[in-house]
Amino acid sequence: MTLSDADHYFFRSLGAAVLALAGSALVLLVAFATYQSGFHAKENPADSLAITGGQFQTIMGSTRFEGDALVLAGLAAEGALVSHTLKLRAESHPHLRYRFEGLQSGLRLKFFWRTAETGSNMFAASLPGNGDRTATANLAAQPGWRGTITDIALYITGDLRGQDLVIPGISLDPYTWQGMLAAVFCEWTGFRGWTPASINLLAGTPDAPLAETLSPTVAAAAWASLALVFLFGYSVLRGRKYPISCGAVILIPWIAVDQLWQLELGSQLQETRHIFGGKTTHEKHLADLDGQIYSYAKRLKEQVLPPSPARVFILHDSWDHNLFRLKTQYYLLPHNIYNFGLTPPVGRVQPGDFILVLGSVPDLRFDANSQQLLWTGQSLPVEALDNDPLGSLFRVVPIAGVPPGSGKQPGYPNG
Repeated sequence: MTLSDADHYFFRSLGAAVLALAGSALVLLVAFATYQSGFHAKENPADSLAITGGQFQTIMGSTRFEGDALVLAGLAAEGALVSHTLKLRAESHPHLRYRFEGLQSGLRLKFFWRTAETGSNMFAASLPGNGDRTATANLAAQPGWRGTITDIALYITGDLRGQDLVIPGISLDPYTWQGMLAAVFCEWTGFRGWTPASINLLAGTPDAPLAETLSPTVAAAAWASLALVFLFGYSVLRGRKYPISCGAVILIPWIAVDQLWQLELGSQLQETRHIFGGKTTHEKHLADLDGQIYSYAKRLKEQVLPPSPARVFILHDSWDHNLFRLKTQYYLLPHNIYNFGLTPPVGRVQPGDFILVLGSVPDLRFDANSQQLLWTGQSLPVEALDNDPLGSLFRVVPIAGVPPGSGKQPGYPNG
């Protein structure tokens, strides 16, 4: 196959882009290592502290020992907690390195510690889930990782999904720029779960000082920008323009960041398949994050509220689009829902309407003796129908001694 002049130009331009990106990456890595080494130069070098799984003491959960490893076979209602007593300077060991076998996306990890300077106060940091891969967490980014560490603990919550979690051990390491780079990469690739915002953004790294963490978007922008500077200098020397090269040095970092997003999406796909695969619609609702809200609303519809659509006023301690009140409204359809405000809209309710108070609303209470809802000098006669940890349901009753047609009963909503 014979390449045309246009083909040669394209491949030369693409090669120039790859060389510019390689040079940019090398410069940025050297700058990162140099800056981080200077930032931590004041710290005294120390040896890594390896802690085997067998050295942990079980506080909660069902565990057993297999050699030097701790095997978590069951979670208590609150999760599992294992701890270890030690003594070391936090500043000398800023990196936590770990690898757990069987760490699937249904589990969440937290690392707790206590210092001699703060006494009984505990500090905590969430650890990103990286499956069975070795992960590194940058504890120096945590405000509480200071002074003398006296106790550490691992807290595991979620669902073991029928398999054991094997904890061979952890290592608290001194600072190295390689460890810092590993911690940044671990933050970029750790699975934290899908959120409503995940469709449009990459979570990247948690809030932390700039010297301790780095956003993948910022890193990609710096990578592309420096490569563009190299290309500009090369084009000036050669007296030629390289538009294809410039486009490539922008596109390639963008694709790299997109692959991090795709990795998160792929992890969530596996998680979704496990949670919802093979289930009926009802079972999917129960397995979802709002399963408790779904069960509550379903019980109200089937056992308490009338079968035909009724007027229901939902009250909650919020003014904005709160997930609890909006999901409750959705699951109560086709009832006619008024879902605004913290207190009943007097003058807009009438006998026979239902008041659903979700959670606890300040200054709103039910007086059982007078059978009234009371708030800030106002009252509404009601009948208590249902009480649940998620909420209380009432039915508005006529005002005692006032004929229904007198115009003094609570009125219909305007419009």
